[in-house]
Amino acid sequence: AAEIGALVRFQVMALAAVADLGYIKAHGALYHRAQADPEVADAIARLAAELGVALMGQPGFELVAAAKRAGVPAIREGFADRAYLPDGKLAPRSQPGSVLKPAEAADQAIRFARSGDFDSICIHGDSPGAREVAASIRQALRSAGVETGPNRR
Repeated sequence: AAEIGALVRFQVMALAAVADLGYIKAHGALYHRAQADPEVADAIARLAAELGVALMGQPGFELVAAAKRAGVPAIREGFADRAYLPDGKLAPRSQPGSVLKPAEAADQAIRFARSGDFDSICIHGDSPGAREVAASIRQALRSAGVETGPNRR
């Protein structure tokens, strides 16, 4: 956890030197590790506290809990374009149906927005058809009257 914290600190501080950060969001394998490992989540949350920014993670997992422990705002995110397992984790991309089609992703985004359980909706830009998925979600949110904008806490 200490080594991961140091690596994240190096990357985030380099970015903070050239950009105004509003939150920290881990990505990929680091995100999944931090969601399950309180020590890693706490290391990232301490950095968020030091910088005075929010921390993004899935509700019910360690990043959101670590944000609370560190006294920083948590941005609860849902993944509109991905299927979920019964335990709330994302279905592995190797599993058929794990990457949702545009209409499915749009429906899921609307459910998330209306639930009150999420502050942010993530769309994976590296998935096949990501542009179409994003357009479908944007249109569905507009049609549903859901206001969108940047995450600033």
